[in-house]
Amino acid sequence: FCSIHGDPKRHYPYFCGYRSERGERLGKGTNCNIPLPAGIDDATYLQTLEAALRKLRRFSTDYLIVSMGFDTFATDPEGDFLLTAECFAEIAGRLVHFDRPLLVCLEGGYDLQGLGNVAALFYQGLCSA
Repeated sequence: FCSIHGDPKRHYPYFCGYRSERGERLGKGTNCNIPLPAGIDDATYLQTLEAALRKLRRFSTDYLIVSMGFDTFATDPEGDFLLTAECFAEIAGRLVHFDRPLLVCLEGGYDLQGLGNVAALFYQGLCSA
């Protein structure tokens, strides 16, 4: 399991998602939380995504399940990342190039004016990669 998300010191659920939480007992080392500070831009997010995908490749996964949160979009009222709409197409391309069967579930996104465009760019990126 690998999660890139806002720091739980400032984002829901506030009590989990810390970098130090790496799994327990037989699962120790199989959990990777990557909390990020406010103001993350496209380049930093994409570098972080690449690092996460490298970690997942070491586990020889059979498939990839992505809980896609569009609350990382710059104008989202709930998030504090600065990702542009174009970044979501790039994220999609990198997920497709992970070269495993892929399931994407919608998790969040609260900018009702921009959500449709951002989601469309992401899903177009999945189809065109």
